[in-house]
Amino acid sequence: MPQDPFPALTRFAAPARARPELWRVLATLVVGGIAFGILMQSSLLVLHLLTGPFWSAAILRAMEGGRTEIGVIGILASFIPLAFGLALAIRVLHDRSWISLFGPARLTRHTLFRVGGGVLAVQAVLLPIQALSPQVGSHLSLGQQLPWLMPALIGILVQSATEEALFRGYLLQQMAVQSRSRLAWMVAPSVLFALLHIDPTDDLPQMLWTGSTAMLFGLAAADITARTGTLGPAIGMHMASNISGLLLVGLYGRMDGLALFNLVLNPMRPWDGLPYMAIDLLGIVVAWLVARLILRV
Repeated sequence: MPQDPFPALTRFAAPARARPELWRVLATLVVGGIAFGILMQSSLLVLHLLTGPFWSAAILRAMEGGRTEIGVIGILASFIPLAFGLALAIRVLHDRSWISLFGPARLTRHTLFRVGGGVLAVQAVLLPIQALSPQVGSHLSLGQQLPWLMPALIGILVQSATEEALFRGYLLQQMAVQSRSRLAWMVAPSVLFALLHIDPTDDLPQMLWTGSTAMLFGLAAADITARTGTLGPAIGMHMASNISGLLLVGLYGRMDGLALFNLVLNPMRPWDGLPYMAIDLLGIVVAWLVARLILRV
């Protein structure tokens, strides 16, 4: 018999076996979405009461495109209500804890830092090459970025862990107990992950860029999760990717408020971004290979 390439998947998906019904998955997404909406509106109300109408409106405007430091931090902080909404939904509908989405706690922490550090080190080495591109220019100085660095890193951790808990934690586990087919636990959650990252108001090249990179990252993160039985490597890869895209080289006009450098593309020539899309896709493959090499899986 051929050897199972994902021996850790069975252990990782074990918490989903008690209540595996598909209707529970759909209900969890609905309940989690409603809870997120309520918690988000409550958070905005608290912000309004604490800062007053002028500053709360200014912060909300800044969050629309993530063009400023506070805008980026605000968007990252919005994942806290999402995490609570998901935790509430799985407790009500599956009688599961938030921790059950991550795998063994010690292994999660260990692999997160090893993989995240390794992938980020590779990206840092490539930074000078990116900065030499004629379409990349300076944005913030290190002194301007430094006061925001710790809140940004905490926010990136929260955002990365929450997305991974939903897509490579909850959905992967629930679909894996339905079927061992990769179409069920690897491809289906990755398709949803990609669709939710696409902005329908974008032009076709930008939607292609966003959708293809999110889809490939979802597949790579699902693969490494199934090989290791923990979300640690996927969160590490996700964090390294977002640190690179939010704090090192950002895309002008898109969550670039904290980036040291900006990639500026001519909006009249949208297809000029395709070479950079190819670089992003290659970067995901390299990150996946680095993670596998570090963990020897």
